[in-house]
Amino acid sequence: MPDNPDAVIIIADSSRQQWLYALLSRYYHVHTVLPSDDEHQNIDLYFFDEVTLEENRKWLEEWRKNVQPDSPPVLLLCDRNHPEIPAEQRKLVDEILPADIEAEQLREHINQWLRLRDSVQVWLKASNTHQVIREPLSHPSSALNNIPTTSIPVTPEPNNIALPCDLKCDLMSLFFESTSQGMFIG
Repeated sequence: MPDNPDAVIIIADSSRQQWLYALLSRYYHVHTVLPSDDEHQNIDLYFFDEVTLEENRKWLEEWRKNVQPDSPPVLLLCDRNHPEIPAEQRKLVDEILPADIEAEQLREHINQWLRLRDSVQVWLKASNTHQVIREPLSHPSSALNNIPTTSIPVTPEPNNIALPCDLKCDLMSLFFESTSQGMFIG
């Protein structure tokens, strides 16, 4: 995780925005406006509330069309415990948090999302790297060591390695299972 990740907070209520800014600015670079097209790759996390989610819905819909596993998470702060957000808006956010969340809990949620994103980026980088593996990979958890490994011939060409479909599915499932432990996804 970078030393000071960039967070964008787009909150309609000025007192809540000031509270969030004060809370986050000690640990993150905080922006209060949406980034330009050139700056999107520098943002690590987005915060909206119900009002600004609706105001920025078209922008979010366009941006989320090309969402990737390592795209920055979008968190929604809601005044109600069980918000009735329309399905088309709910799919634009990764997690819905209560607006009255304690500061420490909020930092924990943010850090979990940032760690998850970092894990995905490491995995994507590793999966696109040409490597010669002399011994089978194993996960420290004994439950994960029961998956049969398949021998894949390694070619000297710098191309991506194509995994058999069933092995690729197993690896993806294990990856998301192990990286999302402890996540609170709404």
